[in-house]
Amino acid sequence: MFIAANRLHGNIGHDYDVVIGPVANDRVYTVLNLYEGGYIDEASAIKRMKAYRLADQYLFHTAKSLVALKFSSAVEVMQ
Repeated sequence: MFIAANRLHGNIGHDYDVVIGPVANDRVYTVLNLYEGGYIDEASAIKRMKAYRLADQYLFHTAKSLVALKFSSAVEVMQ
């Protein structure tokens, strides 16, 4: 619902230091489009998305949250 709210209303304000959740792919966007269009309800959207195996992302929104991070190494990636 957090993703849907951001898609519908833009960058919504929140008080979270860190937001953790799956990285959306084409299948997730299809479900979100069905939900936003009123073709499926919230419960159906959540049920469909729970079936997907997605990688998690971590978004650090405040300076306070960055204190929890510790640099361990860097890897150069060549193109």
